[in-house]
Amino acid sequence: MHQVEALDSPPPHVKEPLVAFVVTTVAFTIDSLMFTVALTELSTRHLASGTARLSGPILPEAMPSLQGLLSRATPPSWTEWVALLVGG
Repeated sequence: MHQVEALDSPPPHVKEPLVAFVVTTVAFTIDSLMFTVALTELSTRHLASGTARLSGPILPEAMPSLQGLLSRATPPSWTEWVALLVGG
């Protein structure tokens, strides 16, 4: 039979379990707070700042799939001039 470790002992790669817990909790809280503030700003019609804050917690998760799409689709060179005329 194999030996069962106690439930209160940390995994071998975690040297300081309290530090790991605090860092994980702070990271999760900051992402959750940023997401909540972003939704609040979007609901009060502050669209630019709400969208910018919302991209913070969501974009890193979606980045690997977006890189595949962006590398395949390159716009033609004339689109830069059209963008300058329309936006300028």
